[in-house]
Amino acid sequence: MANITPGFSNKMPLITRMSCNFQQYLKQQLCRSFDFIPRTSDVIRNISRFKSTRNHGFLCSAQSVNSQMVIWNKKQDLTQALRTMNEALAQGILPASKSFDILLYLCNMQGKHEELDKWYTERQKRYKGVGWGTTMTLIRSFCCRGRWKAALELLKRQIKERKLYHTRFYDPIIQAAADTGHTDEAFRLFEEKIKLSQSVFNKESLLVPNPEMLAALLRCCYRESSKNHNQTNKLVI
Repeated sequence: MANITPGFSNKMPLITRMSCNFQQYLKQQLCRSFDFIPRTSDVIRNISRFKSTRNHGFLCSAQSVNSQMVIWNKKQDLTQALRTMNEALAQGILPASKSFDILLYLCNMQGKHEELDKWYTERQKRYKGVGWGTTMTLIRSFCCRGRWKAALELLKRQIKERKLYHTRFYDPIIQAAADTGHTDEAFRLFEEKIKLSQSVFNKESLLVPNPEMLAALLRCCYRESSKNHNQTNKLVI
């Protein structure tokens, strides 16, 4: 005699019995996953509950956290990104390093540098080292705050640890040094960038023009020229 799931008549058509068995199986799996007592509601209502829970930020793994972070990154939604990361840590989930990197990027893009420092510290507690993308994020954040020397130290440290594949990491540092009046350092770093592109890479194509950096260098030259001109006038007088 065929084994029929209790509660279903063997007089039902085969396809109906199979459908009912499948629904019963899904219902059991959902109940087991979310640890709630089975009710008289059918499996469709349970599936709706499952979807609703997911849509309201339910997190069950580092992978689901990262998926949410990718969405917030596309929407440039820092508020939701912070909420997702805080909820993950509260639930004892360790977000992937990529999730931290996305959050750091969003913090920098929206000028939330204190939040960036906080989450960078959290990242360092859990992961060693950062990729070049996050290195650039940190460099830009430091430079926006006038901390170009800290950015330069970070770049030098990264160069020692791994192969530098592009010289554009120098650009924000050169620009910040020039904008803060450190003319000699700005041009020294610019020459270092040129030498690296020629000696290490031997590719002129890596010298991608950066209008903002070049404008900062020109402003720096203008300020120095004006200063020297004023000093010359004082000597003449």
